[in-house]
Amino acid sequence: MHMFAGTRRDFDAQHYLEEKMKQAGHRLLMISVDLAEDPDWDFANPITFSKLMGLAEEGLIDIFFGGPPCSTVARSRFVQIPAGPRPLRFRWAIWGRPDLRAHERARVEEANTLWLNFLAMAECVAVRGGGYLWEHPADPGVSPYPSIWATEEMCNFESRVNGRRVHLHQCPFGGLAPKLTTLSGNLDGMEVVDGVRCPGVSEHHQHGISIGRCPEGGFYTRRLQTYPPKLCEALADMLLATLLRFAVNQSGPTGALLLDGQESAPRITSWSTLASSRPAGVALLNEATARGFSVRIHNKQRCLSALMILGRCIVINFLTSLLKAWVE
Repeated sequence: MHMFAGTRRDFDAQHYLEEKMKQAGHRLLMISVDLAEDPDWDFANPITFSKLMGLAEEGLIDIFFGGPPCSTVARSRFVQIPAGPRPLRFRWAIWGRPDLRAHERARVEEANTLWLNFLAMAECVAVRGGGYLWEHPADPGVSPYPSIWATEEMCNFESRVNGRRVHLHQCPFGGLAPKLTTLSGNLDGMEVVDGVRCPGVSEHHQHGISIGRCPEGGFYTRRLQTYPPKLCEALADMLLATLLRFAVNQSGPTGALLLDGQESAPRITSWSTLASSRPAGVALLNEATARGFSVRIHNKQRCLSALMILGRCIVINFLTSLLKAWVE
């Protein structure tokens, strides 16, 4: 799953990965999603996030990757531009400066939600033996510049999932500007791009305008939101190498086996339904227990308990009154 993928286009990461998987003789089920393409893919929406987390907990996502929005930490905000946007975060206020205006606070809080949701999804996939990749601007390493890479949340997450970081410039891959970028992940082959740097401006290597306001009224920084094709191919190579390893070892969240010494997190089904989505809600108690939820049975509801004994399903219907008396 490629989150924050932008508009589907020729020579994006999915294009390259589909071609490479086809050449390798494997079938691929991949989805590239972005709110700009479909409003139903609002990753900040609790319902959307819950459904995606359900897929991850059930072990149905092998790799989760993407580049969460970075406009609220862009270094260009610290460049004095007439009528330009001001910094919304500082290194000492990574989750938002204290004097945010209403519209600024809404944008920062949305970005915070997307960051944390992405972390949760990535960890959910990784602890089940899957792969993850987070792309984001590199940490400047000095004040006042903020960076998600300097937060305890990110560092602790990487420690839990054995994440690695690599750093690269995007212009050698065809980007308009150097844009020092960090990739955090556990994919195979990440180190191939580590240390790739701008060769310097020359007649063979030029940079485009990436800071300031363009004649149409927007900002040139929007040009940097789309990965250049060669970087997309490099990402596809990492994804391919990881998926081929999964296929050979029968590992990964959708695989049949665990690697030696690997203790994967349990797979939790997501078959429960809310009453608002159909005439009657269905709560599977093992799912509720695994997620730490409680299920209350009212006097007009029934509970169905199924026990598997010697391969045969013995179904016992308990009257609500008896169950309620037992619980109490």
